[in-house]
Parts: sequence; C-alpha cells; structure tokens
Amino acid sequence: MNGRAALALLVFALIAKDSRAQDNLSVFLVDPDVGYVGGGTGFNSESPGTTILKTADAGLTWSPQTSGAHNSIHSLYFINPDTGWAVGWNPIFKTVDGGSHWIPVAPGTGEFYYSVFFLNADTGWVVGNNTLMKTGDGGGSWNAQPIADCCDSGYTLNSIRFTGADTGYAVGSSYIGIDWGYYRPPAGLILKTTDAGATWHSQINGIANTLNSVSFGNADTGWAVGDSGLILHTDNGGKDWVGQSGGTFNNLRSVCFQGTRIGWAVGDSGTILKTGDGGAHWIPQPGITGNNLRSVFLLNPNTGMIAGDSNTLLTIHQGALPIAAPAGFTGSRFSLEHGVIRYSLPRLARIKAVLYGTDGKMKRRIFDGVQGPGEHTLDLSALNAPSGIYLLEFTGGHILRRTRIVFIP
Repeated sequence: MNGRAALALLVFALIAKDSRAQDNLSVFLVDPDVGYVGGGTGFNSESPGTTILKTADAGLTWSPQTSGAHNSIHSLYFINPDTGWAVGWNPIFKTVDGGSHWIPVAPGTGEFYYSVFFLNADTGWVVGNNTLMKTGDGGGSWNAQPIADCCDSGYTLNSIRFTGADTGYAVGSSYIGIDWGYYRPPAGLILKTTDAGATWHSQINGIANTLNSVSFGNADTGWAVGDSGLILHTDNGGKDWVGQSGGTFNNLRSVCFQGTRIGWAVGDSGTILKTGDGGAHWIPQPGITGNNLRSVFLLNPNTGMIAGDSNTLLTIHQGALPIAAPAGFTGSRFSLEHGVIRYSLPRLARIKAVLYGTDGKMKRRIFDGVQGPGEHTLDLSALNAPSGIYLLEFTGGHILRRTRIVFIP
C-alpha cells in the first residue's frame, strides 16, 4: 500500500463532525490525537445547540461534551490533557477531567468573552467586551486589569497571548471619542504588558481595522491579523508593527505560528493563508471551503486544525499542497474476503482499521493514515495475531464497519 507515503503530499482533509450544524469558533489541540472545538448555532447564539466537541482520534470522530453553556463558546485553552477552560458569555467554564465535566467557576461580568489564555494551573487571563481580567486561582476569582493610555470610550479585545510570565499582548479595537449617532468608529488596538498584567499600554495608533487574533513565535517576533485582510508583524517585541501582504481583503479571524517562519491565517469566505518565511510571502490555499473560518491552531509546524462556520473542521497534515475533500464520500466500497480488506475511495479520506478483543481492549492498530482516491487493500494475514475471536472496526470517509472475525493460525 502507498497510503503512508502519500501522507507527505497532503495538507487538508475534511474530518468527521458532530451532526449539528453549529459554527465552530475555536479549536485547541492537546496532542496529535486529542482536540477540542467550541462553538454554537450562531455567532452569539443562545440556542441549546451550543456545545463543546472532543476528539480522541485526530478528528476521525467527535463527541459532544456536557458543558452546560447556553451561549456560543468563543475560546478554549488547555494546559494539559485534563485541565482546560472555555469562555463565551458568562459564566467561565473549567474542566479537570479532560472535558467529561465542565464546571462554571466564575459568574463573569455580563459581557462576552472572546479569548482565554493560561500560563499554568493558577494564572490566566480572559478578554472580551470592555473586559481584561486576570485570575491567580485557576479561574475561581477574577480581577479587572487597567489599561493605562486608551479606551476611555470603550473597547473590545478579541485575542490574548503571553510570551512569558510577565510579557503579554492583547488585540482588538477601541472606540474613538467621536459619536456618530449610535455608532462610534473603531480603531485597531494592540496592548502590551511587561509586568504580568498589572498595567497595559497601547502600542499602535492610526490603524482603522479591528484586530482579531495575535500569535508570537518567540519573545520578540509576532503577528496580528484583522479586518479587510490586515496583517501586522513585529520583530522587536511590539515597538514597531509593520504591514504584510496576504493578498486578500477578506476579514482575517485567526493566526497561529510555530516558530518564527511557519504560520497560518484564516478568515472569511474560506480564506486560508500559509507562510514559510515569517510572512514575507503569504500563500493562499484556495478551493478548500467557502465557509467563514474562525480559528486555526498549530500543535507543531506540520500538524494543526482549522475550525469554521457550518460545522467546518479541517485538519493540517505535513504542510504541502492542499487537497480538498467534501463531507460526503459517496461511492465508497468495502469488502472483507479471505482475510483481505478491499475498499474504494472516491476522494481523500482518513482511514483507520483497529482490531479489538472480546474484552473490548484494542489488540492491534492495523492502519491509521490519510489516503487518496482509488482502490486500496489491507492484508490481515500479516498481523500474526493469536487465535481467537476479534472485532474489526474500520472507518474511512463515511464508511463504518464493525465485523467479528476469527483468527486460526
């Protein structure tokens, strides 16, 4: 088979999703297999369809978590596989058991929260509408933090990240003093702290575009993206922010870097940009989806995930050219004869074949990888499994087969 060799040629594969058509607003990967998505049935929805989803198999399947949230989840952050936080509208939720239970830990301010970040189990920040708060006890209590030199007319912060224990950045928009009836025009806002949030200072002036996301590759090198395709870059810890060209006027909603060279940015109308040289050149990745994309997360330079509206979830593999795959895999075929699995894929799919014992425990991982269209086979005779009865579970595209098989040496 050539499935594993083909993996290096792939970037995107649409992955299995929960059946509800929620908008996925935030994605976070704990490791290559375990990840979380937060969202809702509308950007600021109060629908009971609001949910947190979890995958334990790299996005092959997703299960809803019991969060108790009645509004969209805008941001997720985990410090280890068990401990994480989720925010949207109050309250703030926390899990200490890998998402099995989400407990409200603070009632909040009555404003929407758009981003959460934690340095460790105790110290974290939440930002949102007129909100910049810090906790020192894992989220049980929160204290507002002052902004020294702006924002008397109100502000919205959409993203927060820290590069160390003392230094952090938050981006969004403030509202200038001119009141045009019921509308105050926004101005792009970047805040920085060097004292763990005791004080925050504005770093830019004269930027009209709202900023939606910030990411840093190291202590000095960072990027912020915003409306109308705005990309800003600093290589001196925010003393100077200079523009980069992404070749789009679509709103950019999220940016994520691993190191100072490899990064991704996503936005409206399916906009996906990738750079391998620190943003000197941003390369569009067209034709994946037309849905608005809200969040991108890189676990490492080669592995990541993208979340967006209408239940869009994309996984990033090995960082080469994109190959699109639709949600439905019509025309797939599956058969098992004489110990050989034969199957046909019309398009790109993640294939997983696992052998379980009668005790429910996994005995063999036969195959787990991404394969392109065409005919494929898996020969079970090469497994050398002990004699006995097993359950074979095979998933790929929309194919799902669970079949009892007997091994006789």
